[in-house]
Amino acid sequence: WGCSETLQLAGLYHSVYGTSRFKTASTNSRDVIRHKIGIHAESLVFEFANLDRASLACSVDQLSENMLLLLAANSVTQGLDSERHAERNGERHGERKILLLRRDALPLQAVNALEEQIG
Repeated sequence: WGCSETLQLAGLYHSVYGTSRFKTASTNSRDVIRHKIGIHAESLVFEFANLDRASLACSVDQLSENMLLLLAANSVTQGLDSERHAERNGERHGERKILLLRRDALPLQAVNALEEQIG
C-alpha cells in the first residue's frame, strides 16, 4: 500500500503490548521497543494497544491516517486468516465498514481490500 517504514514497523509490532482483543503482552518495556523500532512507530503501537475497538465508530473521525492504515492492515490480514479467526468475522466486518467511513484517508489498495472482504 506504499506505507512508510514507520508504519510497516508498527504493523510488525502491533500487538507487542497486547490489545483489547489479544490480552497477552510480549513486553511492557516501552524503552526496549522504542530502541528497536523508533519513537514514532512505538507510539503508534502503544496507541493501537490502548485503542477501544468497542467505541471505534464514535472515534473514527479522530484517528490519524497512520492509525487508520494500521487498523485497516490488521483487519484485512485477520480476514485473510478467516478460519483461525472465524469467531471474530462479524466483529471485523463491522470494523471494516467503520474504517471505510474514512476512505478518503486510505490508499485505494486499502479501500479495495476492505471492500472485498465485506463482499
